[in-house]
Amino acid sequence: MPRLTPRLALALAATAVLSAAAGAALASTPPGILYSVDARNAVIASPGGGPAQLSLPAPTRVTWFTDRPERRAGSITLRQLAQMWTASGFDTDPPNAALVLSRRGQDRTHVVELSLPVVSGSRVTFTTRALPRSRELGFRHTEPLRPGRYAAARVFIDDAAVSPCGMHLQATGTSPVKMVQCLLAPGASVNAHAIGGLGTELYACQTGGGTAGVGIYGSTRGVTACGSQLDPVADGDTDLGGLGNFVGCAKYANTQALSNLDTQATVRVSIVSHSTCSLAP
Repeated sequence: MPRLTPRLALALAATAVLSAAAGAALASTPPGILYSVDARNAVIASPGGGPAQLSLPAPTRVTWFTDRPERRAGSITLRQLAQMWTASGFDTDPPNAALVLSRRGQDRTHVVELSLPVVSGSRVTFTTRALPRSRELGFRHTEPLRPGRYAAARVFIDDAAVSPCGMHLQATGTSPVKMVQCLLAPGASVNAHAIGGLGTELYACQTGGGTAGVGIYGSTRGVTACGSQLDPVADGDTDLGGLGNFVGCAKYANTQALSNLDTQATVRVSIVSHSTCSLAP
């Protein structure tokens, strides 16, 4: 075992600090959001001999869940996923997807890039592109995507930074600063809760166009456009008011109900808690 000299002690201390900083940065990274689609009546077409297009029913349910260590999940429709495409960052960085097509009792798997969703009537159509390095990475397509109708299509999509809103968005004021966010699709609603939080603020911003803004307890209030960061304060998101328990660290939730009254835009909702309360029993 080497002798612990001052130089070695300093090196070990520096290593420990760097490791701790890396761990803190990793812990502060938002969890990825993954999507699983199980659709019927899929159609593959190549208009004009161009890239293959995948058409699926717009009402198809889409299950989403987070990367660990987060433990959250929910569901939206394929139409809502298409509407939140830009807000999810997929327009500038299209996601990869594993596409399993079923026809006549046979399944064929393709690994593709999905982009440019178009909602038309009761269908959502995506443009697909085979991953250029899939052969190098050990995956080989058994055949190209063949135009036609398929009984079913299963699609596994990576990887958005912000989850869709479910019925509730909840922040628990158990750490000095905690932020939770979700994407509110056109026409969707969410109940925003803060439990035991002092100085907890609710923010919203709008992405993807549109004009109406968000409704707060039935009234209409315009919100600013989302910036390029996920930090609502740095982006200058509209402050919709406090959710904190300003009389103390009581174990109850203050709630605001939000509804996105727009037919096109997605609203990013954020709760930022600056609480030092302890909710230990």
